Amino acid sequence: MTVTTKAASIVISVVSINSTSMKVSWSEVDGATRYEIVWKSGGDVVGKVNVTTSPYTITGLNSSTNYNTTVCAFKNEKLLGYNGVSVKTKPAAPSDVEATPNMTSMVITWKGVLDDDIIDYEVIFEPTDGGSSMTVIIGGNKSSTEIEGLQPNTNYTVTIRAVTSEPLLVLTAQQSILIQC
Repeated sequence: MTVTTKAASIVISVVSINSTSMKVSWSEVDGATRYEIVWKSGGDVVGKVNVTTSPYTITGLNSSTNYNTTVCAFKNEKLLGYNGVSVKTKPAAPSDVEATPNMTSMVITWKGVLDDDIIDYEVIFEPTDGGSSMTVIIGGNKSSTEIEGLQPNTNYTVTIRAVTSEPLLVLTAQQSILIQC
């Protein structure tokens, strides 16, 4: 006589994700004593951990990278069931923002985001004393712009935002600079 058992069903979801981590949640399986979480990128195992409860936050991930994550339910060493999910981490924010001020203008440069999903950069500048902010939209393949019409001797906060195509995501890098005559 052969006895077959049906594997337990696990519902897995990614609760939150950013450029370096993801929080994975799953349905509890009756009788499970531990859950093994395995995450892979490009077919290679990147990490593995054993936990006893849901959720779990996986850290140390690379930005703009596809990960396949599997949760396996075990009772002692017996596999009760498993399920997986595939997600892509978010791009990193723009970095290395620099500004070269002139009398009433500045040239702003930044290290762009290496991701095909970036469609635009928003360059936002506003006086730190609470004046009106201005926004300039720059194509996603650019990493500099010149802002004109600024007030001399005024502190400005400059914010660079990378905007992705889908799903809409805004990533921010910020630096405060002084515009001088």
